[in-house]
Order: sequence, then C-alpha cells, then structure tokens
Amino acid sequence: MGRLRTGTVVWRKVRREGSTVKVPFARITLHRHPLSDGKTRRVEREIRRTDGKPVTDAFARELARAWQSRYDEGHWSPDQDDKDATPSSPSGDTVSAWVSAWLKLQVERRAYSEAEKDQARVIFWLSRVDFGRLVLSEVKPRDAAHFVEQLRSARSPKTDAFLAPRTVRNIVNPVARALRAAVFEEKLTSDPFAVLPTEHRPKAVDAHPEQRRTYRLSRGAVETLLGDDGTEDRWLVLWHLLFLTGARVSEAIALRWCDREERAPLRALVFAQQVHHRTRKRVPVKTRDVREVSEHPLLAAVLDWWHAAGWAQDYGRSPSSHDLIVPARGRPGRPWGSADGPGGPLWQQGVWDALQRDLEGSGLAPHRVHDARHTLISLCSDAGVAATVAERWTHTPTGRSARHLYDAPSWARQCEEMAKIVVRPRNLTRWRAWARRPIPGDS
Repeated sequence: MGRLRTGTVVWRKVRREGSTVKVPFARITLHRHPLSDGKTRRVEREIRRTDGKPVTDAFARELARAWQSRYDEGHWSPDQDDKDATPSSPSGDTVSAWVSAWLKLQVERRAYSEAEKDQARVIFWLSRVDFGRLVLSEVKPRDAAHFVEQLRSARSPKTDAFLAPRTVRNIVNPVARALRAAVFEEKLTSDPFAVLPTEHRPKAVDAHPEQRRTYRLSRGAVETLLGDDGTEDRWLVLWHLLFLTGARVSEAIALRWCDREERAPLRALVFAQQVHHRTRKRVPVKTRDVREVSEHPLLAAVLDWWHAAGWAQDYGRSPSSHDLIVPARGRPGRPWGSADGPGGPLWQQGVWDALQRDLEGSGLAPHRVHDARHTLISLCSDAGVAATVAERWTHTPTGRSARHLYDAPSWARQCEEMAKIVVRPRNLTRWRAWARRPIPGDS
C-alpha cells in the first residue's frame, strides 16, 4: 500500500516582539525509521518561504517528503533541536507541485471531462515515485523513462496486481501534457517525454486483451433483456435508451423530455449534457458538441408509453418538459430534485447495480454499462447500417475538413438507417397493452 500521504499546514499563535501573530507550521508524520522502533512520529516545524509564494498543503507535502528522506537516511532525527539540522524547503518548483497546479487549473476551467479524475490519480502516483520530487527545471528524458518504468513495476493499491499498460499510459499522459505547458511557460527547456524511445513509451493496451471480446451483447441477449416482464419500469426504459441510442450512461441519465424533438420521419434525441459523476450537476458532454440520434421505432413506442402512463405511475405526477426521462425516486433530505425531477439524476453506481441484477434475472452473463455502446455498433454492423451514419450517433465529429462535410448524412438518411436495426423483445406486454398495437419490427 505504501505510505499514507503526510504533510499539512497548521496555524499557530506565536508571541513575537510584544504581539501575537499567526505563523504557519508544517505538520509531518514520519514513518518507519530504520534505526528506531518503527513507530510513526508527528513533528511540527515552522515554515518560512523566501520566494514570496503562499504556504499551502501541497508545499507542506513536498516538505514532508524531503524530511522523510533525510529521516530514513539517518541524517536527521525529530529529537534534534538544532534548527540548522532541520531540512530546508524544496528549492524551486518540483514536478509534483507543477503538475498538481496545472491539473487544478484544468479542473477549474473544465478543460476536459476527465480532468478531476486525472488530478486525483496523478497526484497519488507522483507522491510514490522519485519523479515527483525532482526539480522541474532539471528534468531529463532519462528521468521520464525511469518514471514510466517505475509505474510499470508498481502495484495497484486496490488489486495488488501490476498496473495495466493502459493505466500507466493514463497516468503518464497528463504529466507529459503538464510538462509541455511548463516548456511554454519557460520553466523547462525541452519536453523530456518527446524524445523517449519506442520501448519506453507507454502503450494503450489492456491488461487482459481477451476480455474485450465480451464487451458486447448479442441481439438475442438484447431482446431477452428488453423483453423481460420482471424488470422494473424505469430500468426497462433506461435499458432501451442505452442499447438503442449508444449513449454514455452519464448522457442517458441526463436526458430530459425537452431533449426529445419532434421531427419527420423519426424524432431526434439531442445529447448536449451529461451528469457529472461527482458534483451531480449537468455539464456539457465529453466532446462539448451536440449529438443527435434518430429515435428507433421500438424506443419511440416505449417512450410514448412511459410519458403517457408509466412515468406518472412511478413518480406520482405527470412529467414536465424539463423533467428527466428516467430520474431517481425522491428521498427525504436530497438537495436536488426540484429542477430535474422527483429524485434528481440517477447514480451511475446504481445503474450498474440494476443492470447486473436484471441481467442475472434474465439468465444473462454480467456486463458493463458501457457495453451498450459497443452493442449498438455491433447491431448496426449486422443490419448493414452505413459506418458514417453509425459514427454520428455514437461520436461527435471532431474535424472540420472537406471529408467531415462530405460524410454528413441527411436526417432522412439517418432515419432510414436506424429503421434497419431490428430488435424484437416479444415477452414485453406492459406498453403493448397500453398502445394496443404490435411491437415495431414484429412480422
């Protein structure tokens, strides 16, 4: 597991020159001294910065690592009263301090959707390797290569297994981007990751590549899941949304009735927002571009039934245009709910739990929620849907080239392609009885 993070700032009142002032102290917990009894010791020392920068917990953690290093080497003991023997603060910006500040800025700017996750993961690993303690201006390519090798030999604190190659890449990439920003800010002369040989570069490879074969459901499995009369109404609607639109789970739980636009020949589902998995707020989608998906006839029938009868029966009132299509049920004390529906947005963990329960109840193997996106692509391929059309439903085009304009299919074409996908959940009777019509796709 390694050492716990240590190093915080506490403010103490100190009497100086006849007056009382608040002075920052670094509170350090020292671990496993090789020459002592192995017990942890708490030490507090006053922090004095000569560079004029504010005293922060991040600076205290850097100081804690310097103290711990000298403590382990036997060059300093907390029993020493000599101030000269106290380790000084780190000279110049360290890699860890710079990367932490850069990632914090990305989170504040919401530069990309995974910035907050990258921040927590990168800070965790930089505190456990030598690379984070290096002075930023002195980093060399060999240091970057050693950083990658240390991550490859590190073990996950959750599973105690070696980090997967893709995980190593996900840790290194934000660090490399932060150091490129340091080059632009003239804090670093060159990018140490730019000249790494091929064998030292992290690869986007799964730990178990053979598992990727199971990342989709067959059409028969989809029909079994969507046609199970034992499934709760709201989850049944959500499974139709996920498997027939290819939406990410964060996008599906953020979809409102007003995002369902009337068009001909099929309605459009507009995906412009997602629910942030931590803040619980609606934020722009991952690519910050709007994506439109034509409504499959089966999905249209299910949503018509859900809007007219099922939603009010589940939540106790008729839905408004700004209500979520599948909100959570209201609970006392929840701070959200008035704007999005009775209980606010669903929790992603709750969606995962419900999918595993319904898959097991339908006699199917466990699957990830994200496998619904892979399944839609597989269904499109089997039905002969044009690749340029299927790509529009699952991924927003990023280019603005002539090819991007040429590959833009009309709405009528997208509806024609969507109608090619045939899914027949024959066991479902709830909305069939309400609508008094056959399931779309029945022969």
